[in-house]
Amino acid sequence: MEIKPYFEKIEDVIVEDIKASKTQLLIAVAWFTNHTIFDALIEKLNENCGFIAKLIVINDNINNRPGGLDFQKFVSAGGCFFYAEKNIPMHNKYMVIDSDIVITGSYNYTYYAETLNDENVVRINGDGNIVQSYTDNFNSLVSKKPKVTGVVDYLRVNPPAVDLFAYNNYALKDISLQTTFFNQMGNTSEAQNPMMNHQQTSGIVETLKSKEIVETNETIKRYGNFVINNVIYKQWKDNYYIDKIEVRANIIKVLYRTTISDGSWLCSPKTLNAWIIRSSNNKDIISESYAVRDVFINSEMVISEATPGTLYHFYENNIPTSFHLNAAGYNEDKTNRYRPIDSNGNLVPIEFVKTPKNGILTCEVCFLASNLELINGTIDFLEGDSGEKKGNHWNAFNVHMNLNRESL
Repeated sequence: MEIKPYFEKIEDVIVEDIKASKTQLLIAVAWFTNHTIFDALIEKLNENCGFIAKLIVINDNINNRPGGLDFQKFVSAGGCFFYAEKNIPMHNKYMVIDSDIVITGSYNYTYYAETLNDENVVRINGDGNIVQSYTDNFNSLVSKKPKVTGVVDYLRVNPPAVDLFAYNNYALKDISLQTTFFNQMGNTSEAQNPMMNHQQTSGIVETLKSKEIVETNETIKRYGNFVINNVIYKQWKDNYYIDKIEVRANIIKVLYRTTISDGSWLCSPKTLNAWIIRSSNNKDIISESYAVRDVFINSEMVISEATPGTLYHFYENNIPTSFHLNAAGYNEDKTNRYRPIDSNGNLVPIEFVKTPKNGILTCEVCFLASNLELINGTIDFLEGDSGEKKGNHWNAFNVHMNLNRESL
């Protein structure tokens, strides 16, 4: 028997064992959002028509979020899929491989677990009694649950739980069970204390909330402040980066970074190619940037806030007097040929910023989000509507807004 603990690169351990498996995988995991692990599972099913793979996850809004895993793809590939009940959270995190290996620990199959949390798993190889215990537990978990053959149809009848482990759903239930426990033990005074303390704390929290001042509008009310430090997205160009995203109520702030070259443009709000965010799933849901702030080059601030309707041109040697076709648009008039224009064809002012060769530019781009899909879904960060069609624009795609969140 071999027992080995892992505290980092756990995704690699799990994927390697999936790829090496021969006959069967049994997976019970509370939350599953990791595409790398999921794709390895699908690949295993597709390469071996006789392979058995069974999976059970919680039926909640984390596993069923926009941009999450397509569990129907697992079913269509021949996997056996189950949802755990909403009222009895299934909090297991284990995988049984070929009736010979168990991987278990604190690690959910999520990006949050892989990139942010301190996690652990133990890989146990060759202990038949332990493997059998986990196999029996898995069979017990799924024994009275229907096998899901149509994920969409199932969720239509059994909608996912929302914020299953949020304070109001988890802590209050724990307080209630604690009170019941003390009452059963005959200790009525202790039974009263948890609920009284909760009521006092709730009063303080509500008072603080009432004093908070946030930017908002009539469409979106406050639903929490968070920061994404490990932003997951499809990179458009190798030197274009999103370092961080902050969300405060309905305000989205994107911290952007790139290496600039001679002739680079920064398009402020209200210019032809100003930044927008757009739902990756619905191109009609768009929000235009309302501010570009804190523009630094090599850690030195060059623009505190970009003036709306103004273009900023970064140059290395001499201020240019004419322009080629560029990201800012241009005027076809013979007199003003190649001068930047706005969406109405009017010339716009230009401010010139001298920069060192290959300077590192960072800036904060701000948006108002009037649709939940822009905050809880997957978005595209584009330099102008239709900017994805132009290779010299500063873009990012499939930005996951609901992964790796930390509270602010």
